[in-house]
Amino acid sequence: MRESFNRDIMLMYKYSKKLGVIGVGNMASAILKTVINNRVFAPQNIMVFDIDSEKTKKFTTMGVSKAESLYKLISFCDYCLVSVKPAVVPSVLEEIKPYCAGKSFITIAAGVTTARFREILGSNTEIVRVMPNMTLSVGCGAAAIAKTSVSEEFFRAVIDIFSCGGIAEVMDEELLDAVTGINGSSPAYFYRIIDIMAKAAEEQGIDYESALKLAAVTMEGSAIMLRTCGESAETLIRRIATPSGTTIAALDKMEEFGLTQAIKEGLFACTDRSRELSEN
Repeated sequence: MRESFNRDIMLMYKYSKKLGVIGVGNMASAILKTVINNRVFAPQNIMVFDIDSEKTKKFTTMGVSKAESLYKLISFCDYCLVSVKPAVVPSVLEEIKPYCAGKSFITIAAGVTTARFREILGSNTEIVRVMPNMTLSVGCGAAAIAKTSVSEEFFRAVIDIFSCGGIAEVMDEELLDAVTGINGSSPAYFYRIIDIMAKAAEEQGIDYESALKLAAVTMEGSAIMLRTCGESAETLIRRIATPSGTTIAALDKMEEFGLTQAIKEGLFACTDRSRELSEN
């Protein structure tokens, strides 16, 4: 009876495959919580490993297993999410190399190509490279997934992992360095913009926290409107920025101080850094 009950519980999850996660920092934690909350993988079918055992505690209380070694994690899983810093990826791959034949890997490390994975792990593995972002943790994530030659089942699982908390766009891997600046790093830009706006409002006598809420909700609503109304960003700007009005005064002053060029240069710098990481 107990076996039948456990089997019925497992059927409530989309995948019966086992998922391993190497490195449970902020991004991996957001992915894990979203995957569990959206019933993509059962907690019993997930195992995590991190050199900082404190980071794994919050997941063991959810029914996720903790691996005492990378060997145990790789032996356990069918799919493995590698979520460590780009500089650490080569040493991690070298350590798991003897055990990974036939395994399927997901990498979210900026600048680390699938070719680099295959160079270390060999050809008898599946690898998909993804550039997600932290807003996945609140159901508004945006992930870019590189096209690659892997099994349809595995690629579908990767899409489900990242789209269950937002959207997933499939594109050529050569574009992932550039897309890092669009979705991977961009939440930080938006936080910076909102912080600047709230501090400018504070200088004019408005409470910082009130200004922060007003700006944040306005940004959220603007994003939703852009995605759903069917009009371009330029059209929406024109609808708000009436001639000789307050909005055009702000936009003109921002452009005078180089807003467009500053944003472009920031995105280009992000792309260049991602490419640099791939060369290390």
